[in-house]
Amino acid sequence: MVRVFRPLLVGMCALFLTGCIALYGIHPFDREVTPKQVEKLAKRMKISEQEDLVLSLRYCEHLDAVKDTLREKVWSGMHQPLQLRWYSKGGRLQWIVPNCDVGGFPNLQWSHFGLPDTLAVDLENRDYADSAWTISDDYSFMTVHSTGQVPVRKQDMDGYLLVYWTYYMGRQSVRLSKYIRKWHKHQGRSIEVRYVNADSLMMGWGKPEIDH
Repeated sequence: MVRVFRPLLVGMCALFLTGCIALYGIHPFDREVTPKQVEKLAKRMKISEQEDLVLSLRYCEHLDAVKDTLREKVWSGMHQPLQLRWYSKGGRLQWIVPNCDVGGFPNLQWSHFGLPDTLAVDLENRDYADSAWTISDDYSFMTVHSTGQVPVRKQDMDGYLLVYWTYYMGRQSVRLSKYIRKWHKHQGRSIEVRYVNADSLMMGWGKPEIDH
């Protein structure tokens, strides 16, 4: 079985990359980037089969549909090519950190949020979280790379972290994955971490389909 991407128009999904153009290791934007290129980067990031998720273009369409109900900062933040999304033990979204909030040159400085040793986020200053939104809501816009099925969260975990990454962000995606792995390794609690390829936000790829 192989993953096949169904090309679609991006529509209203623009590139919200303020502050990213001068970062080190960014790939030139190319709408025709291939699944093979994406999978090569995923290998560099050491993403396992169980961790490997793909974001569908339907999520981009969903954000367009609710645009009028969201503040512009929130809407644009949810389109960022790198994001961390944290969910409580019950699976409810608690915060989102998009790359536009990280800053740094020539690399994004995730140390602003404690990485790689800790991950500390000021909940009072988070503009992106909706406590009514759950990880299952996010999973409904994703598929597992290897199977094409909708992912299911593990039960009885202390928390869940989704790491959104893109081929476009190149080295920055790799650096973030290294930080998250070091952080996760030293956690004294059970946390499920999964990596979400979000190139559909950038290039208009549809959900993966399985070709038998």
